[in-house]
Amino acid sequence: ETLAVITSYAEQGQFPALCNALGDRILRADPSDSNGSAVVCYMCAFNGAKACELWERRASELAKSGGSDTGLQELIERISVFQAALREVNQNDQVFQKRIVSHFTSHVTLLAEQGRPDLALQCAKRFQISLGGADAELNEMVNRLEAMAVRPAPVVHQQQQQNFGGGQQQQNFGG
Repeated sequence: ETLAVITSYAEQGQFPALCNALGDRILRADPSDSNGSAVVCYMCAFNGAKACELWERRASELAKSGGSDTGLQELIERISVFQAALREVNQNDQVFQKRIVSHFTSHVTLLAEQGRPDLALQCAKRFQISLGGADAELNEMVNRLEAMAVRPAPVVHQQQQQNFGGGQQQQNFGG
């Protein structure tokens, strides 16, 4: 309800600060943010770093119950959607961008380790583009994946020779 009031009556310049303050207050009352109210406030304030912090907690909980792959996958999905939303409204949250690089590289590494270097390369390139090519670690990862990309071996055509027994002596061992 409070977020609705802030949305309706706050001045544009006050809106992010009020949303952040509400998110902080919700976290003080419920440190686990069990219903996700604080993260919604941080998202409304375009505070990717705080939203990501809460998503990381959730991913850690998921990793305990469903495996680390599950937690990381959900985290990557949330980060990717929020990152796209920030781009749509021309918000550039450098703290958020720096924070998510490690998650992107972890995800790409996991894919490569699972025997999917093709998918790892595809994701790494997408992440690289979304970050504007500014991260050296991710750029190096893309270069390494491109270098190890499996290229099909050239096809060698050999003439098949048919031998119908002409000119060769048949041997009979049974009889």
